[in-house]
Amino acid sequence: TADELNSTTQKLGESSKGWAKQYGISTSSINEGMQEIIKKGFDANQTIAAMPAILDAAKASGDDFNVVMNASTNILRQFGLEAKDTNRVTDSLTYVANKTSAGFSDMGLAMEYIGPVAHSLGMSIEETSAALRGALSKLLKPSKSNAAAMKELGFSVEEFQSGALKLPDIIDRIKESTKGWTDAEKSSAIARAFGVEAQTGMNALINQ
Repeated sequence: TADELNSTTQKLGESSKGWAKQYGISTSSINEGMQEIIKKGFDANQTIAAMPAILDAAKASGDDFNVVMNASTNILRQFGLEAKDTNRVTDSLTYVANKTSAGFSDMGLAMEYIGPVAHSLGMSIEETSAALRGALSKLLKPSKSNAAAMKELGFSVEEFQSGALKLPDIIDRIKESTKGWTDAEKSSAIARAFGVEAQTGMNALINQ
């Protein structure tokens, strides 16, 4: 009804004023962000519930509020989570971003690519983040044996570090290069390239 709509608009307006003060982001940016979240199918109360975690993550990571908001809400959807789980998503992403100096937008992109697969395999957002973190940290600081195994899998560390390849491209490249390999051969090369921590997650993604 019109009354409900008015009270909702008012509630959103009051929340965004408070957050603008608290986080030093313009009210109009916050309003636009909330409209985007609503367009993704969240209702006003869910949107209000999701916002503090997104704003905290933007502040902690120094990434743009809209980038964090888009990445977080897309990932909620992919893992079949609800607005009240936003904290789990932003915590997982912040954890990876901090440990690997990958930005939210890179993480968001990688998660968008692998989220649906990981979710369909029953992997939680936390397990998926751990696999990504393991893989990214090896890509950023590989040992000689990591780098050699990456070559076997069809790509070089330099391509990733120069920005020529993103993580989703690497997964595609590995799929191409390992056609006809046995599962054991694939698993072994993945463990040598990305470490045992990331092995299960990377395996699952590459086998899809």
